[in-house]
Order: sequence, then structure tokens, then C-alpha cells
Amino acid sequence: MEALARSVYLNTKQTIIHPFAQAPELSPWNWTGQIKGRDAPPVHAQSAILVSALTGEILFEQNADMLIPPASMTKLVGIYTALRAVESGEANLNDSVNLPPESWSRNIPPGSSLMFLGPGQQVSLDEILEGMAVVSGNDAAIALAYYISGSVPAFVERMNQEVRRLGLLDTHFVEPSGLSEHNQTTAREFASFSRVYIREFPDALERYHAKTRFAHPQPHNLLPGHTESPVYQRATNTMLETLSGCDGLKTGFIYESGFNITLTVERNGIRYIAVLMGGPGKSMREGSSLRSTDGTALMDWVYKNRNVRETVESVPIPLTVWAGREQGLWAIPAGSGYLITPANVELAIKTKVNHSITAPINAGEQVGMVKYTLNGETVHTVPLIADRNISTASLPIQFIDWLAERVSRHLSEILF
Repeated sequence: MEALARSVYLNTKQTIIHPFAQAPELSPWNWTGQIKGRDAPPVHAQSAILVSALTGEILFEQNADMLIPPASMTKLVGIYTALRAVESGEANLNDSVNLPPESWSRNIPPGSSLMFLGPGQQVSLDEILEGMAVVSGNDAAIALAYYISGSVPAFVERMNQEVRRLGLLDTHFVEPSGLSEHNQTTAREFASFSRVYIREFPDALERYHAKTRFAHPQPHNLLPGHTESPVYQRATNTMLETLSGCDGLKTGFIYESGFNITLTVERNGIRYIAVLMGGPGKSMREGSSLRSTDGTALMDWVYKNRNVRETVESVPIPLTVWAGREQGLWAIPAGSGYLITPANVELAIKTKVNHSITAPINAGEQVGMVKYTLNGETVHTVPLIADRNISTASLPIQFIDWLAERVSRHLSEILF
């Protein structure tokens, strides 16, 4: 019931709470008197954004609407599309995936990241997704496209349908591996997508994105008569081993985009998402190093300088409803129920509610406000909303409540 009320409120206030038309999962960091990310460390990437996975608030951004090819971050959308197919019952992670010649590693452009698929192999959908996530297998992306949709163009259209469904206006794909410079997105839109991905498929983090090593083919992948040795590879996301709490998500590089990464970190139950795109580097070693420097600096900064607190210190609040089929409701906080503040600040809390509420009232309708103040100045507000629908009662009950309300109001004036 509470979730429904919050959903109604968010839908009616969508452009106020989430003003980014192209990134509906994100919202500004509403902290009066401070510029977002003013104290953040500088980053080398051309475009960057850092958001709370919990609230969607943007804590840092730099050229976040610059169009840049996502490179192999494209594969995240492919994985998401496949997991949606599994969720709908169209596919199963244990399914055996046919490997058309187009997906064999020897037929993929030279220099590509590979899972090392080939003829004579038997591979599950689960393994294909792991190969895409851990070692960015371009061969795996092609195999996935054929398995889910029957062809690469059909699968790419399905990927584009998914991002359109999520409200991403500037994100578009022409192929599923990320090799093409004609794939495009922005850091802001990809952060919005990543928040949805993590929320809808949280198990994918441990199952795929947090793994630091990958080897293929294994003995069970080989058909009788085939004796290939496995190729052992380190995850393309080296920050899994160097950054505390890092458990995903995906790196990307082509010359046209520079060094990209979608990074997520969880510490003490608090998760943040960073998207860094257009990173410099004259070599793979230098570009990867600068990318890691940027990601580490941003994540260490946000955990040191921002705190997350619940916005439920004085709620839910019981409120009387007059002339209704029910006599009361609860005032609950709208939104996520969490607030991100600068570290080491002490806030005062003031709660104001409508003590006289007359039916009808709708779930999600605002009935009060919680104000957070610092030195007497309001720095953040959280609307309080009705947790349920209450329709108007019969005429006799309306009359009785009308009398009772006036008696109550009169007594209040006498006593106070």
C-alpha cells in the first residue's frame, strides 16, 4: 500500500522530482546553498556522472550530456535485454546456445576482446552472459543476438526498444558488441539505465560482474573429439581487485570513444554508480590507469564526504480523517525515504501535518512536510503523503463527523 502511494505521488510530481526527461531515474541533489560536486576531485574523463543507487540523486557531473560511443558498455544493455527475456520465460539461463559461424572468435575483427567461442563447443546462456560481462567477449555478444532474436539486426532493435521503454532519448545502438562508433549514449542516460539494471537484476552483480577471472572453454563445453585448452583471462574491470566494495559493472574502449567505465561500489550497504566516458590515454595501460584513478577518486570522495540517512525519524504519523469510510490514515514520506547530506552536519527536524483532513482523499496526496534545517535555514524537505485512498462516507456519518470536527476544533482553541 505504501509503495503504491509513493508511486502515485512520484507520477504526479515526475517533472519536479525527476526533471531530466532523458534520464527519468535521476534527480538533482537538493541541498540548499551548495553546488553539486563542488568539492569533488578533478577527473580526466571528458564526461562523468556520479549518482546514488538508492535515491537517484546526482552528486557530481561533468559534461554529462555529451554524446559518446559507449564501446563495450553496450554489452550491459545486451545482458539486460537477455535477462528480461529470461524473466518473461522466453529463455532460460541453462539453455544451450547455438554458435553460428559469425560468433566464432576466429571470425571476429582482430584485436577484439573475446570469450573464445568456436565450433565444437556447447555453451549455456549463463556462460555467454558471463563471457560478455567479465571479459567483454564480442563473440559472445554475437552469439547472444542470434540466440535471443535470430539475427543481429533483430536483437539490436530489441535493445533499442528496451532503452526507449526506459525513457533514454539519446541512447541508440547499431550493433550489440560496442565496436561501432555509431552506437551512442550519454553518461547521464547510462547512469539512469544502470540504476534500473541493478535494481531489477541485483543478483547479476555477483553472478557476472564481480568475477575477476574467466576461463573458456571448460571440459564440459567441448563436444566429443574436441580437446581445446581453456584460455585464462583477467576481468577487463581491474578495479574489482583494487577498489574497496567494487562489484561491477562494465568497461569499454574504442578509439572513437576513449576509455569508458560504468562503475558501481557498495560499502556498508550504501551503493553509488559512476559513469566515466571519453577518458584519455596514449596506450591501453595509460588509459586504464587514468580510468582507475578517476573512478577511485570519485568513489573514495563520495563515501568520505556524503552521508545517507533515513527520512523517517518522525513518521509514519497517524492522522484523523473526517467524513470518510475510514477514520484515519498514515502520513508517510514520499520518494525513497532517504536523504544524502554533506558529512559531519547536524540537522534539526521540523514536521508539519494537516491535522484536519476531510474525505475523499487519494493515496499519494500530500498531507504534510518534514523540513530539515541547519542553523535555522531549511536545507531539505520531504513531502508527507497519504498512504491510502479514503472515499466519502454516507450522509449520516458525514453529519456526525461534521459535528465532531467542530467540537474538536473548539476544544483545541480553548485548551491551546
